[in-house]
Parts: sequence; structure tokens; C-alpha cells
Amino acid sequence: YPFSFAPRVATTGFSNGAGMVVVVSYSNGPGSEWTTTFNQMIHVAPGPINADASEVSCESIIQLPSPIICTILSFDEFKNPINDTSHATSFGAISTHTTLQLGPYRANTTSTNARVIQLGAQGTTVAEYTVSIFVTIAAQGWGTVLSYGGVTMRKGASMTTNVRAATLDPTMSRVICPETSPALVAVLCDVLFFDQYGNGVDVAGEVPRESVDVLFHHDDTELVDAMVVSVGYTRSEER
Repeated sequence: YPFSFAPRVATTGFSNGAGMVVVVSYSNGPGSEWTTTFNQMIHVAPGPINADASEVSCESIIQLPSPIICTILSFDEFKNPINDTSHATSFGAISTHTTLQLGPYRANTTSTNARVIQLGAQGTTVAEYTVSIFVTIAAQGWGTVLSYGGVTMRKGASMTTNVRAATLDPTMSRVICPETSPALVAVLCDVLFFDQYGNGVDVAGEVPRESVDVLFHHDDTELVDAMVVSVGYTRSEER
């Protein structure tokens, strides 16, 4: 009597080596039940990685030069965890900014790392893949779409990351003063702060007023000593 069944729960992800035991029993009416001495343990392996069942997440806020980091936990169609880390080159990512029409910035396959982590307290393990997307433009609302084997994950829904500018780079910053000014009239100079990528730095949050100093150079030292400086700031709109 041949019979078949299709298990949906994988057993190979458990560290204790548990499997599925098949036991054959027979019944031909009341009182005739009996169970064969045959039993067989079957280790059920998970199916292939499923783009919809796998779990993905991306960092919501980063500061340059850190990349956008997205994490993928691999599962098959029936939500069985997969602890095989050999699929790193099959993952991809594209980050775009729809408002500014920036990008697309594509993740390089060499920036995908993999490791095996434990899920819960039952000893179940799963492969965790980390994808890095390097961008250089600070802006809110970068959207990242991940894919596996060319198939978009999360049904193509993007995950949003706000990218903040890097720290102040003095070599990229600029000072703008008028070339001429009438006597006894306050001279207004603008100091524009930028990071290493040319992104404007949030002076209100990143550059305290006490960190800004002004040095005057003139042959008349008494004139220099009489100079009084007032430091203020204005904040440009974020992208």
C-alpha cells in the first residue's frame, strides 16, 4: 500500500537534530487496531528562499559616511527558517529618492554579508544577510527596494531611510564677505558649512555657536581689539 504526504514544517533548522517520525497503524473495525513495529525518522529540509516570506528591514536614520544597512532573514514559502549562507550574491538593493530624482544607487554584491543567528530559545537558526547601499547625498525619504534572484521582496514596497550629512569638513566650507563696506556699518559675512560630500551641515544641531570664532588681521592692533563680533545662524530647508 503506497502512501505519500507533503510536510510543510522543516526539521533541519533545530540544533537538537529533531526529525519527523513516521509510524504506520492499521484498523479494520473496532478491536482490530494495531501499530506496526516499523517507524522511520525523516529530516525535512526547508524549501528555497521565498522573497515574500523572508523578513526584511532597513535602518530608518543614518549619518554619512555610513551606508544604508538592510537586513534580511531568509525563510521558505511556509515560513521555515533557512540557515544556508551561500546566497549572498543573489540579493540586491536599489535606493532612490523620488522627490529629488536622485540615484538610483545600486548595492554592490560584495557589500552583502551573511551569518547564522538563533531564533528564540528553541535552538532554531536562520541565515541573516546584511546589504549595504552607499549613498553620498543627505536627504530625507530615501526609499530602498530589496530583491532576491531578481524578484522584489515585500512585493516591491520600499523602506524609507533619512540620510543625514556627515560631520563638518572645514576644507569644503565657505566664507562669503562683501569686498567693500562703508565705515561704521556692520559687515555681514556668511559661513556656509558642508560635509566632505558637499552636503549642507545643520548648523543648529551640529555646530554650536561657541565653536565659531572670528579672527581679524590688520596692522592697527587697536582697531582689531575694538572689533565686536556677533555670531548667529540661519537654517536652510532640509532636502
